[in-house]
Amino acid sequence: MKRIFEYEGYNVQTCGEGQSALDIFRTVTPTAIILDLGLPIISGKDVCREIKREADSVSIIVVSARTDESDKVLLLGMGADDYVTKPFSPRELLARAKAPIRRKQKQTDGDELTHRDSTLDIGK
Repeated sequence: MKRIFEYEGYNVQTCGEGQSALDIFRTVTPTAIILDLGLPIISGKDVCREIKREADSVSIIVVSARTDESDKVLLLGMGADDYVTKPFSPRELLARAKAPIRRKQKQTDGDELTHRDSTLDIGK
């Protein structure tokens, strides 16, 4: 995943656990986050909740092996922009991550996305 995002020109930060994810988020202030729910120490759900509390404008794309409708509804209700179940195509994930970035960019300046945004990829 990291390589495909970098190939598209995105700056990618990765980490494998929830507390580090929050620490990086508070330092980098990313445009978008790919969030795996299966994080140790602090769960992906709690990470999503905290990020949305601190910066609602950050796009979050959740990736998870959990396919229960209740998990999807809960995370989308918490503010996640999308929920992608494993296994998935990295190209599909890239397209899903670009969509909310484009929408938010259009809302901000009314133009198409013309620059590269930072992406924070949490949990691999």
